[in-house]
Amino acid sequence: RLLRAKSMTKAELAERMGVTPQYIGNVTKGEENLSLSTIKKLEVALGVKLIEVVSNGKSSAQQKKGAIE
Repeated sequence: RLLRAKSMTKAELAERMGVTPQYIGNVTKGEENLSLSTIKKLEVALGVKLIEVVSNGKSSAQQKKGAIE
């Protein structure tokens, strides 16, 4: 979803991150794990923070509010 929102292909993402397109494919299929340094590269390449990705763009306050209601 995030790649589509950024109008970016896996190959473009791989190039921005300095990894192979195959690595990106393996990560998306769950066959590879991301190291902390690779996560940082992902954040920079996509222009987002990991917390935004895993929280679906919601702040921690919004998450807590949703959990309580």
